[in-house]
Amino acid sequence: MTAGQEIEKIISREIADYAAGLLQESELKEAEKQQITAMSERLGESDRQRKLAEYVEWLYQENSKHNLIGPAEKKEIVYLHVMDSLIPLFYLSRYIELTGRIGIDIGSGAGLPGLLWGIVLPESIIYLLDSRRKRVEFLREAVSVLDIDNCRPLRARAERLGQDKDWRGKFDFVLARAVASLDVLLEYSLPLLKIKGRALLFKGPGYQEELEAGDSAAALLKGVREEIYSFRVPGLKGKRFILSYQKENFSPEKFPRRVGIPKKRPLGGRS
Repeated sequence: MTAGQEIEKIISREIADYAAGLLQESELKEAEKQQITAMSERLGESDRQRKLAEYVEWLYQENSKHNLIGPAEKKEIVYLHVMDSLIPLFYLSRYIELTGRIGIDIGSGAGLPGLLWGIVLPESIIYLLDSRRKRVEFLREAVSVLDIDNCRPLRARAERLGQDKDWRGKFDFVLARAVASLDVLLEYSLPLLKIKGRALLFKGPGYQEELEAGDSAAALLKGVREEIYSFRVPGLKGKRFILSYQKENFSPEKFPRRVGIPKKRPLGGRS
């Protein structure tokens, strides 16, 4: 068995085991079971698992040159990054339509989670936004090497993109993982969304300390917190969370503010 086949086998096993565990939950409704089964089949499709394993191999090689994610062995990449990016799909797909949509991953870095979502959701277009040249060069190479034609690397600042009429209000969903505090993320995200679009923000257990400031920022930006999804990731300790905010109306034109100001003077009122 090659290294790539071993990684593919691990991904396949973990996804199948996770789906089986979810389906054993007694309180699930029939519609939720159907969604879990459908996502399990989508994630378990052999070509997708092959591409996910190829991504792990590619990231491992490039990370040794460019330090994209910090020191990590291949199996660590699987659990810390791939599974952490994909497991939320089991929860979000029960309530949110993600296929056939346009999304953007803010601060995509190594393509986490946006590039991986692009593999799993080929009917959707996902822009991979990063302001750093080396990260965007990596994303362009990865998209080419892995033949992922629905992911579009984009080098820009979120603040500038949100003020550009060609991008403002364009997206059905925004993703962000390990980028900034909640109120800052919402200033980046909500102006980019269509009305009724969603910001899906990855957080650890410390999100509670950011929640009040985040909700205050959302109100200013004409959004509202919709749901907090909690889940566990195989191989990782502690819970992970996705905070979903929905855009209810047009964000005021003055937001997002110019580059650097959202972090310097967060809308949630922190100093």
